[in-house]
Amino acid sequence: MSRPRELDRALRALQACAPMPTEILVSDDSPASDRRSEDLCRQFGAVRYQVGPRRGLSANRNVCVAASVGSWLHFTDDDVTVPADFYDRAAKVAAIRGDRSVLCGFEWRYDGGPDAPPARVEPQRSGFWAHMRDAEKQDANCVVINAAIFPRELFRCARFDEMLKYGCEESDITLQALHRGYKLAHDPSLFVNHYPSAANRDQYRRWVITSQVYAGLKRQWLFRQSGIGTLGFGALAVPRLLLFQLRRDGLSQAVSGTTQACRGVGCFLTLLGSRRTKVADG
Repeated sequence: MSRPRELDRALRALQACAPMPTEILVSDDSPASDRRSEDLCRQFGAVRYQVGPRRGLSANRNVCVAASVGSWLHFTDDDVTVPADFYDRAAKVAAIRGDRSVLCGFEWRYDGGPDAPPARVEPQRSGFWAHMRDAEKQDANCVVINAAIFPRELFRCARFDEMLKYGCEESDITLQALHRGYKLAHDPSLFVNHYPSAANRDQYRRWVITSQVYAGLKRQWLFRQSGIGTLGFGALAVPRLLLFQLRRDGLSQAVSGTTQACRGVGCFLTLLGSRRTKVADG
């Protein structure tokens, strides 16, 4: 979204891969008046450009799933570069682990300044509280989305939750995969380089707590099937999250966070209503 410089770097890295992906799709959420990314994609012959739904990252990924033809799907952001041998390594891992696995790597995150070493971001675990924590590989239940490759077959019955506009979508889709019997196949040979862009961060920030609250309630209710856990999350985890934000960012941001938390509860109630409607419709 409105980051043609980053997109150019990402596409050049993808086209330098050997082998290249079967196809490269770009779903662009830039405003209609901003044609820079569309014009850029025309310079790359192997790239298929499409106007994004402009409803957040989950919606973009869903339209890419619908438009794609590959048997394995890799969702990478425009501020990420893929090493030239990434797909060669992934094919070897897939041949060993099989198509009932989600291939799971890590990323080098370069956001500490020009002279700072990159941080290694590994798969994490989403537990009871509204945040992720470090996990042993066998304990992880959340992939690093930019370094994960999903079997297309998963998306016959799963999709990215479009109420997650930004944040937690990778933990949600991983839990969907685990819930359906897929395994996480961790491999240290799979990694990407992430250069977090400052662009659009203010817009994204308005959805982070909403996503944390909604995803936490959904995790307890739908995946753990725990009414007590759902009530406990609402009573304990949400206030803890808001208290943390108050201490870190001050009162003004805590007010914004409270609004976001209420929105997250509203998203969860919408989820409950939609599931009751499906049950009623048989």
